[in-house]
Amino acid sequence: MKKRLIDLDLLKGFGIIMVVAVHSNMPQPITAFLQSFGMPLFFMLAGYTFNSKKYKGNFYLLVKKRSVSLLVPYVMGCFLSYSYWIVTKFTGDFKESFLWYKPLVGMLEGNIEGLLNYPLWFLVCLYGALLMYAASQKYLQRFVLAQQFAIYAVIGWIGAVIGSVVHLPWGLDISMVSLLFIFIGDRLRQGSRFPGGIGLSLVLCSAFLINEPVSMGLREYGNLLLFYISGVSGSLLSLEIIKGITGIHHWFRAISHIGRESAYILILHAGISFPLVSYINHFILPGVAFPWFVYLVGGIVIPLYIRYIFKKSYRIIQQLRINKSLMNREKRIA
Repeated sequence: MKKRLIDLDLLKGFGIIMVVAVHSNMPQPITAFLQSFGMPLFFMLAGYTFNSKKYKGNFYLLVKKRSVSLLVPYVMGCFLSYSYWIVTKFTGDFKESFLWYKPLVGMLEGNIEGLLNYPLWFLVCLYGALLMYAASQKYLQRFVLAQQFAIYAVIGWIGAVIGSVVHLPWGLDISMVSLLFIFIGDRLRQGSRFPGGIGLSLVLCSAFLINEPVSMGLREYGNLLLFYISGVSGSLLSLEIIKGITGIHHWFRAISHIGRESAYILILHAGISFPLVSYINHFILPGVAFPWFVYLVGGIVIPLYIRYIFKKSYRIIQQLRINKSLMNREKRIA
């Protein structure tokens, strides 16, 4: 079994904690700061773990693998949220009518404003972005890095302009904006060096303070140049921090585990965990809202527990099948 890179697990762990924290309605200044580089970090990580050369000449293989790893979880997460939504509509106050098909239309469109489980926009957006990146590298890899950087920046600007006019299905306009982050992650994997150190902190803080609050899922970039500066510098700074603590990673095993299960947390935290925490809140302390960090903890712990139950159940079912097979074999021998 290939050994996982602990720094990637830590990065994913810190990244998904940031995502859940932002969705937990934490104080606005902190939320705005994390949003300035939180999603760019995930797109950069996707580029870091993506090898476009592997699919050179075999685009179908890329479509097949990414459909399994991104589209299947997207569909499952959407239908799980839809099932919960339907149950609440039929068991709650039925005075107001509702359009049962509206969430299904939103699922097909894949944009945040139409999804019941809004974080799922990232999965289809990343799917489109990786296909775009692989296709573009077929033609752009002959250019020097600076030229590729400029081309992806221009594509991102075009995507931002399109997104200000019309929201393309599956967030394809956001995918265009994200290509620059994926490109930088890919170049980091191949050994390219980017500026680091205290300068990144100064650049990040400066761009964040000057720019407006941003949200990639909502197509809110503020000044696109400042958005790119804060997104790139914040992501690179995160890499620097993780490299610095990798040597003492045994203190961060819990975060590494969270990173390994980040996909399940992304899918379940808003659609399942938050409603469950809210229900517990109303049951235990009616009229008194839980603080944001309770939703943060619940948004991480509940998906991990659900994941644990599924893994345990799968192992039990597998063992039962093995035992049944052995019993049938013994009967045939007897």
